[in-house]
Amino acid sequence: MPVIVPLAQDQFEERRGVHGEVLVWLTARNRSSGLPETIGLWSGDDHQDFVINGQTRTYYGAGNVIDVPPIRSMVGLKTVYHTITLPPVTDEVRQALVQYDANKAPVEVHVVPVDVDTGNALAEPIRMIKGTLQEAPEVLGEKGARSDNTKLKVASSARRLSLGVPFLKSDEALKAVAPTDEGRAYIDVAGDWDVPWGEA
Repeated sequence: MPVIVPLAQDQFEERRGVHGEVLVWLTARNRSSGLPETIGLWSGDDHQDFVINGQTRTYYGAGNVIDVPPIRSMVGLKTVYHTITLPPVTDEVRQALVQYDANKAPVEVHVVPVDVDTGNALAEPIRMIKGTLQEAPEVLGEKGARSDNTKLKVASSARRLSLGVPFLKSDEALKAVAPTDEGRAYIDVAGDWDVPWGEA
């Protein structure tokens, strides 16, 4: 459960309203070098640095078009899916999702509580979501028409527990021991299936 600092708690108790900025951090893979590439977007207008876990991260301003529905969390091993809406065809979004390989990329979402009067941050960003990117469809409008926002589908960390480990034993290695065992027949593609835990 997130820890609310006293300044933010005081503002909540005043009941004059609350406000928070959303920060999205994505770690994709560089298609050329294979190295991880990070990029941050936040709901502010200008680029800004934030300190998270002792490290300074730069987030590009995307405005209030970043939208995260109410965040659901629960105890247990059930995978929770979150939808994050990003602005369409901005340079930063295209870099993260097109130039880089963002398939199954780690994603973090933080919220910064801010003062309703001054707009200044009341505390360090609080992590609300940590998971992996499952889908990121980009819907481009026809010439002269509006493009739809990009909606990221992010699975909670529990999703990793439902994936196989193909590098430990392939289907061929299993067949060599038990020729009729089909338990690893689809191990190379099972991780790409969008089947929530517990469903057929």
